[in-house]
Amino acid sequence: FDLGLVGKGVTFDSGGISLKPAANMGDMKGDMTGSAVVVAAIKAAALQKLPVNVVGVVGLVENMPSGRALHPFDVIRSMSGQTVEVTDTDGEGRLLLADLLWYAQKRFEPARIIDIATLTGTVAYALAGQYAGIFGNDKKLIAALTESGAECGEPLWELPLNDEFDKWIDSDVADMKNVGKNIGDGSQAAAFLQRYIRKGVSWAHIDMADMEIAGEDTALCPKGATGFGVQLLNQYLKNLGTEKVK
Repeated sequence: FDLGLVGKGVTFDSGGISLKPAANMGDMKGDMTGSAVVVAAIKAAALQKLPVNVVGVVGLVENMPSGRALHPFDVIRSMSGQTVEVTDTDGEGRLLLADLLWYAQKRFEPARIIDIATLTGTVAYALAGQYAGIFGNDKKLIAALTESGAECGEPLWELPLNDEFDKWIDSDVADMKNVGKNIGDGSQAAAFLQRYIRKGVSWAHIDMADMEIAGEDTALCPKGATGFGVQLLNQYLKNLGTEKVK
């Protein structure tokens, strides 16, 4: 495949045992937006008969406290075989995306892979609902997606991803922690996901936290769900199909 699209689909995120504050928890029904975006982008590409070889992978789960819920500091084994110390059960999205990314690469062997998710409050606070954050291991892919976003009015802003953030998620009892320090969580989450990207695969991670819901009517949509990301991925796929993207 030329491209794999991966979407986070947490249908409701209470935080699990690491319970979120009650205020605005109702908005967490929107934590499945990444999966919805991937499904819509694949459908749009099919309806337009875009000349791209693309596959979409989505994961649908719910994060709730229960007798079977993950405990803080459980150690689990991911699909890749790597082990994770779950320091925060509210960092469930990256656990889901890790297995989805691994499955998509193993099953479909895409040359490029893009994941999209409402992942971290850090990115929402940093970019204030004006941009989605983008991270990755391929500057050309990041630039192409950023250009596609500018073309369609769904802007992206590149955020840092380096070895220091990767060190923060090292664990004494597992291969990694799902959450390390209490700062820079957007970059930590990207560092976590990068550990599941196979050598030679171009990868970009889009953290669209706070872009999925509009608090008031806008020029593009009424108050509520925005559909952010669908036009972005569609524009990128169109560019890819016309060989504007190399």
